[in-house]
Amino acid sequence: MALLYTEEQKELIALVRDMAEHEIKPYVQEADEKGECPRELFDWGFKMGLHMLEIPAQYGGTGLSYETTAMIFEELAKVDAGYAITFVTTFVALRNVILAGTPEQAQYFADIINRGIADKDMNYILHTGLIMLGMVCNIITGFFASRIALGLGRNVRSRIFTKVEYFSQAEIDTFSTASLITRFCASS
Repeated sequence: MALLYTEEQKELIALVRDMAEHEIKPYVQEADEKGECPRELFDWGFKMGLHMLEIPAQYGGTGLSYETTAMIFEELAKVDAGYAITFVTTFVALRNVILAGTPEQAQYFADIINRGIADKDMNYILHTGLIMLGMVCNIITGFFASRIALGLGRNVRSRIFTKVEYFSQAEIDTFSTASLITRFCASS
């Protein structure tokens, strides 16, 4: 099966190819030798919106098709696969939030990428990270609080039951069966 490119796809591919050849390729060997990934090499990609290609426009993306996006990243990968993958992972993570999360979660994640990462706003990233950390801490606190409360309730019921088992007949006569059942169920 042959893949036929539209004129728009051909233009986008040519633009990306030209930028990759001039903006990335001259620095790839040096970056590989140093084992570094200079942030400056990504600036033009963020300006072009490579980090949001498949993402719908409502979340700040370009809304390009999977096929067009794959064609663009194929061109980038010809110059440096690691560079291409860096942009791909950004929008793949967001795409999963869009598919499985709420619109609010998708917008929140898109804002992190657009405002924090693409605009290099470290304060926004740190602020958002602290909020997310706070949410995680609240979830963990709630989990442990419920576990402790359930354990405490279980222990109280167990002690009450043990105490009732050893009631004398006179003690049993002071409580009705309904009263004992209520006392056991009310402590849970």
